Amino acid sequence: RLFKSTGLASHLHHIAITGGKELIVAGGSAKDLSQLEKNIKVSMLNCNPAFSSNNLTNDWAKKVQLGIKTKGGKIIPQAIIHVINLNAGGEKSSEILAGFTPDAFVIDEVMKAPFIDQLNAAKPSFDTPYGKLANAILSGTGGNEELSRDALVVLNDPQDYGILEMDWDALERGMDK
Repeated sequence: RLFKSTGLASHLHHIAITGGKELIVAGGSAKDLSQLEKNIKVSMLNCNPAFSSNNLTNDWAKKVQLGIKTKGGKIIPQAIIHVINLNAGGEKSSEILAGFTPDAFVIDEVMKAPFIDQLNAAKPSFDTPYGKLANAILSGTGGNEELSRDALVVLNDPQDYGILEMDWDALERGMDK
């Protein structure tokens, strides 16, 4: 739970206000996505006004456009947050994350649902010959063994999936065994 939805919301808010144009937020269920939505709203509504973003559209089931609307009605877009329900990794959603050009990419609750097919479909959009366009953040807490099979596969072979390993010794230093 080190980074869960509060950290994810802060990360996405930071990317949006520092020039990120396309942010991808994916999760295995509407319930998990709604918690992340709530935390993004809290972050944006309770920050210093210099760091706030206005919602031009507010469809948290699909996409939210951030930016400014002038008094004359002209829209000045800042960023788009694409909210994608992976539908627990169903067959029809295997390519749902393909085709974006994200500046931020988050999949929440990876321990609860199959996600490897969706992640593999998205990888070409942020892995370029010149480096990373965006770093994928996979976040989650444990589910049951059946639902977390993809997470176990990735955790058991992180290098093959381009995952940076957690330094558990550094995290747990100073903790009572």
